[in-house]
Amino acid sequence: MRRLLPLLVLAAAPLSSAGEPVAAPSAGKADAEKLAEFDPANPPSEWKPILEALAVSRPVESGFIENRYHRIRRMPFTLPGVMRYLPGTGVSISHTDDGKEDAVLVKADGLYRREDGKFERIPYDVAATRAPRLMLSVMAFDPAKVARDFTTEGRVTPEGWSLVLKPRSADIARAVSRMRLDGEKGRISKITIYDEDRVRLEIFIHSVKFPGEFSPEIARNYFGA
Repeated sequence: MRRLLPLLVLAAAPLSSAGEPVAAPSAGKADAEKLAEFDPANPPSEWKPILEALAVSRPVESGFIENRYHRIRRMPFTLPGVMRYLPGTGVSISHTDDGKEDAVLVKADGLYRREDGKFERIPYDVAATRAPRLMLSVMAFDPAKVARDFTTEGRVTPEGWSLVLKPRSADIARAVSRMRLDGEKGRISKITIYDEDRVRLEIFIHSVKFPGEFSPEIARNYFGA
């Protein structure tokens, strides 16, 4: 599963230098910012409208550009793709490379990859699949579930907001030490996933659509419906 993304998401912002090759960043700058811990189930007043807007209860389709960093490479792999979220089903993530499209479906009961037009469950062990499945609670952003699964800290400024989620589970924290969401108002523009002190993934969100419902073809091709 070369291109498995553990996430996906909500809203949009213009892309800046998302596709330019850059050296793998460290977490130092983010850690130096003053972030305050809070309970998303009982947030401070400045966070209430933001968290309410993040809660998604309808289908979402969004383009993204992913920068994936590896310790043995100075520059990241950069891949474009499309994320689709269907409440009650899961998150579908597709990449297109060299004219071929890969599609992965993240559901509450595990991970699935499309093979010959059908989604087949990926036989990973339970601990390995916990991290991407946990992302479903972030997609819907149910405050109670987020508070159960993560510690939460962040800040709101006139320019935007930053939210850092740290897994409570030690098993998950070994794979994903924390996630950082950056955005404006109720829109996420960037997701950063950390592995210990290094950035593992940067995901820049763009071209968000709320289609009401997906067509039968989209539901079949990307959700196995």
